Amino acid sequence: MSSFVVYNTTRKNSAFLVTRGQANTDTKVQFTCEANNVANLNNRKYSGSNNKSVGIEFAAPSATAKAGTRPKAVFTVKAFNKQNKPASATARYTLARGFKKNARAIQRHTRTNRSDLTAMSLARWTKMNASFRGRVANKRTRTGRRASRNQ
Repeated sequence: MSSFVVYNTTRKNSAFLVTRGQANTDTKVQFTCEANNVANLNNRKYSGSNNKSVGIEFAAPSATAKAGTRPKAVFTVKAFNKQNKPASATARYTLARGFKKNARAIQRHTRTNRSDLTAMSLARWTKMNASFRGRVANKRTRTGRRASRNQ
């Protein structure tokens, strides 16, 4: 079945559909939490049911993983030429080589498959990677005339 037909039958009724908006106005935004939807928008262009889709998510933690360890991120690419074989249509790549090398790998895979999703995929990878960085904000120290007020 074509991705166009699948999307049109599930675009208003889906278990992944999340509608947000203001209560008294007509402005509502529809988000989805489906797999392989990098933008999380309910749009055919970004839909995970599309024949060429790209996704980045955290892998499920294994039973042998230590508590508090950082989960692995998985980059998923759906191949267009294997759409009649759903089991082998998706390729999963573990992103475990450092930030810059993983960003280059994402660029390489999206350049050939979906070049319009390169920026969104990199933005999502950046946010996912930043969620595990333990940054401590340094308190600003004043110098000069106002230095003695806050100390």
